[in-house]
Amino acid sequence: MKKTNIFFLIIFVYLLSRTLPACAEWNYTFIPTASLNLEYDSNIFFTQRDKKNDFNYQGEVTLPFHAVSPKTDLSLSYRSSRFQYKSETQANYGNHFIAFGATHTFSPRFSVSLKDNYSITKDSDRVFRSGSIAGETGIIAERSKRKSNSVTGGVHYSLTKRSSLSLSGTNTFYRYSNDLQYDSKTNGGSITYNYVFTPKNRFFTTVTYFDSDYSRDSRQLSENAVYAGISPFLEELLFNSEFDRARNTSAYVGITHHFSPTLETTLYAGARKTKNTTLNLHLQKSLGNVTIRNAAPNTFVQYAVTDPVTGATNTYHQPSDAKGNLTIPNAEITATNASDRTSGMVYNLSITKTFILSTLTLAFDQDVTSRTTYGGTSVRQGYNVSYTYRFSDRLSAYVNGRFDKNTQESDVRNDQYKTYRLGIGGNFAVTRNFSTRFSWNHTKQKRDLQGTKSIDKTGRDVLLLSFTYAWPLVH
Repeated sequence: MKKTNIFFLIIFVYLLSRTLPACAEWNYTFIPTASLNLEYDSNIFFTQRDKKNDFNYQGEVTLPFHAVSPKTDLSLSYRSSRFQYKSETQANYGNHFIAFGATHTFSPRFSVSLKDNYSITKDSDRVFRSGSIAGETGIIAERSKRKSNSVTGGVHYSLTKRSSLSLSGTNTFYRYSNDLQYDSKTNGGSITYNYVFTPKNRFFTTVTYFDSDYSRDSRQLSENAVYAGISPFLEELLFNSEFDRARNTSAYVGITHHFSPTLETTLYAGARKTKNTTLNLHLQKSLGNVTIRNAAPNTFVQYAVTDPVTGATNTYHQPSDAKGNLTIPNAEITATNASDRTSGMVYNLSITKTFILSTLTLAFDQDVTSRTTYGGTSVRQGYNVSYTYRFSDRLSAYVNGRFDKNTQESDVRNDQYKTYRLGIGGNFAVTRNFSTRFSWNHTKQKRDLQGTKSIDKTGRDVLLLSFTYAWPLVH
């Protein structure tokens, strides 16, 4: 967790503690849970060829603490999970999550909140399965460790009995263990205005702005070198474009309408504007040396160096060493900025119908986001339907389906993914503290990469059997 985030967290908790003596009563809950899961995955790396199927055993422990007073709500939880594959042991991984939340109400009209989420994960292939990162559901990245932290502070103020204003600010960072994925830090915020026309109708409008920085150091820039073969004994040194910064601004308006106590619909629509900055890398004459890796060992490499004073470009030839390293004298890697602007429509329509024992939800949405792996823009359109049925207080079941079309455009990638998902599952409470869960998820994806139409589809089936026990130590 970043030092600045810890500092603000301590200050917020201290300010809250100054108000605690005035509170008449606190209620606490501490209910740890432990889960043991058995899962079969027909395509654990979600590849089109050379599929690997395997069983994995999952263990998860959650330690949630919750404290509530008439004016303050505090929560702190830790969750750790471990995934152990039977045969493909190189795919084993573990995750850790820490979450803190606090809300304090100063008056019936004014409240503040703070949330902090820290995680260490190593499950990049499961980003696709859960679809948890909007706009990135089609990317199957190499499994790598990721550290992230996100702090969000918010203020809510009731202007009148019918209207309110909410402000929030967020600071987020991501750190990856390999150079194929982009470390980033993001700052931004949002402002939302709500107005209740009638008990059945609510209007809202939201404006957001987020600035994401993906800049990399000189060593990481040198990793962006690629080599084109000229002959069996000669390669040419080139550089890919480097994604550097993304600024997203969005604004939308919406309305929630209750046709009846059991039928609700929410619609919002607006636009998102994205400005991406890309670095065009090249070698420039300087007093130092630069070392570039990943050339073919003991092979002559052709490269070009530009003189910053005259603008002239000269071509040189030099052999790489036995490890494929190329040390270029009197040169450095420099970059020139290139930016592009895109805009697109964002919308979401959801309809929820509640019956006596079941709930049906339909949703249609579109979003436009910046891509973090290659830069550029991603446009995602999604259609979702879900149905849940409660057979009794102890037994429930669900079925859901979703279709996503994800179009991704950048300087180096122009891809389209069409993804179909179907899920069926159920939950059964054996006792008050012991429960079991079963699910089957089928996924099929068609990938048209670099503008080339694909005939084959990538498929995956996941069967899960889960057992969970809860200990109500404080309740």
